[in-house]
Amino acid sequence: MPSPASPGYTGPLFPSSEKSHRLSPYALAASAFPPAVNSRYSVPAAWAAIDDPAERTETALLELYAFYTHTRGMYESLFRDEELVPAVRRRMRDIHEYLRRAQDALMAHRGLRGRAASRTRAAIGHAVAFSTWRSLTQDQRLHEADAVALMCRLVSEAAYLREPPSQTGERATLPPPPS
Repeated sequence: MPSPASPGYTGPLFPSSEKSHRLSPYALAASAFPPAVNSRYSVPAAWAAIDDPAERTETALLELYAFYTHTRGMYESLFRDEELVPAVRRRMRDIHEYLRRAQDALMAHRGLRGRAASRTRAAIGHAVAFSTWRSLTQDQRLHEADAVALMCRLVSEAAYLREPPSQTGERATLPPPPS
C-alpha cells in the first residue's frame, strides 16, 4: 500500500477521534507544515529578510513549490478532506496561518497602497496556494521552474495594471514590459 506521502495517494484517512488523528498521517502532514521544521525550507521571516521583492518572491516560491512537490500526496488529501473532517479542519489552521505569514513576508517593503497593494497581495496569495502549484505543475504539466517564473511575473505585474476609467467599463491593461 502506498504511503500517504506518496504522489497520488488519496486515502482514506478519516480519523475518528482527536487521539486517532494525532496518530494518523494527517497529523504528520499538518505537523510538517510550516516547513520550518525541516531545514530544507525557509520560513516567511527568512524570506522577508531578502530586500529585493522579485528575488524574495522567487526564493519563496522555489522553496514552497519544492515543499509541495515533496508532500503532494499528503496535502492533496488534507485539502480535500478539510471541510469534511473536523480534526483535519482544526489542524489545517496552522497551514493557512503559515500561508498568510508567507503572503505578509512577500508583501513587505513593496511600498504599494490602495488597489495596487490589493492586487499584488491577491497575486501573492494565489501564487503561494497549494491549488495553484497543483494546477500549474500537475494539471498543466509545467516544469516547477516555469510555474515559479509565471507566478513571479504575475506578482510583479499586479501592481502595474492601468486603472480602468470607472465609468467607461474599459478593461485593465498592462503597460509594455520594461526593456
